[in-house]
Amino acid sequence: MNKLITNKKHRKSAQRKIILEELQKLDTHPTAKQLYKIVEKRLPNVGLATIYRNLDFLEQNKKILKLKSKENEARYDGRADKHCHLICRECGSILDLMDVDKIIIKSKELEQSGFKIDPSYAEMFGECSSCH
Repeated sequence: MNKLITNKKHRKSAQRKIILEELQKLDTHPTAKQLYKIVEKRLPNVGLATIYRNLDFLEQNKKILKLKSKENEARYDGRADKHCHLICRECGSILDLMDVDKIIIKSKELEQSGFKIDPSYAEMFGECSSCH
């Protein structure tokens, strides 16, 4: 079975597969509760605790991203590939920015520090088009 569904410590999980499938269909970066309402349509007996447990598993195994939000409730991204997030300070909406390499600022100070930026987890804050 796919490595994304199981590892040495965890058995295969149809629920985990469906949770990941539903999350990957979205570009809205839902909370666990929002995702629960979507997954519940396919898995009527799923519990919110199952959603949280599987999201934690998927995040720990680098299959999804867990993001902080304005409301301090985690939001989830089904895309674990290289991209940044644009987060609106006003409404809390989160947008993906895929062209990461063009936005990485290379300054002399950054180069001299030896600090390497991981663009997969970069977040930029501002105002979305609806709020400004």
